Amino acid sequence: MTEQADILLDRKQLKQRLRKWQVIALLLTIIACLLVGSQFNPGEKDKVKVGETSHDYIARIKVDGMILDDTYRDKVLKKLIDDKHAKAVILSIDSPGGTTAGSEELYEEFRDISKSGKPVVVVMRTLAASGGYMTALAGDRIYARKGTITGSIGVLMQSAEFTQLAEKVGVRFDTIKSSELKASPSPFEVMTPKAKAAIQSLIDDFYAYFVDVVAERRHLTHDRAKELADGRVYSGNQAAQNGLIDEIGGEKEAIQWLNKVKKVDSKLEVEDISTTEPEKSLKDVLLGDTKEKSMIDQITTSGLLAIYHP
Repeated sequence: MTEQADILLDRKQLKQRLRKWQVIALLLTIIACLLVGSQFNPGEKDKVKVGETSHDYIARIKVDGMILDDTYRDKVLKKLIDDKHAKAVILSIDSPGGTTAGSEELYEEFRDISKSGKPVVVVMRTLAASGGYMTALAGDRIYARKGTITGSIGVLMQSAEFTQLAEKVGVRFDTIKSSELKASPSPFEVMTPKAKAAIQSLIDDFYAYFVDVVAERRHLTHDRAKELADGRVYSGNQAAQNGLIDEIGGEKEAIQWLNKVKKVDSKLEVEDISTTEPEKSLKDVLLGDTKEKSMIDQITTSGLLAIYHP
């Protein structure tokens, strides 16, 4: 009887040790895959870095997805201004928008490139709305497909409020803050009229800047720009008709325009420029994109994140 108990105990301990090593092996495998994946990005392998080429070329910069602050991208765009081999820039956009600061910064950086003497021509792809459209306004000429979705000129801020739900389940939130408007809006308290008015004032200020940019860059009266900036989206066809873009077309038409109007050699190679930081720390690999985490942190801690977004 004792012998049998010893055997069973040994088997149990063996299984526990085996399970422990299985877990360790699995974790090591996951970490190894993440590390390999972080070093191999198929989307970046064919891209070049500014200053690496020794021949004249047309730079293609892709703006995809959510537009956020990006210090590495900013450095690349500033460096592009001084690259004597970059004769023009094709700004290829497929973005629904982004943060107000991120979109504004990207717009200004491409304006700086254009002012430096390098023509910037925009090619809208599937989507170039809100902050994506603001970025496009930096271009010297804007092309879009007939089916491109663009426009959505405006500013959006949304906040959930859980107080009534919390009451039903017996939860109460106690908030201690220095003043009524601190961290408003908050999901843990009902928005007061004063808080709503303050936030509306902020949104109005962001919106006024956006409308001013549209009017200036598209050579529209302020009233006409504001009429178009009612938040609706437009097809590429509609945008061409109302003056929000210049012409229906794609990269081929963009290169033809660069050659005809800006005298850029149409035979130059178009090089994709990498704006993604090549190295990531193990912490970033394991915990995810720090920019996206930062955005989530802003939403949950500061009470407000205004975005140019459909």
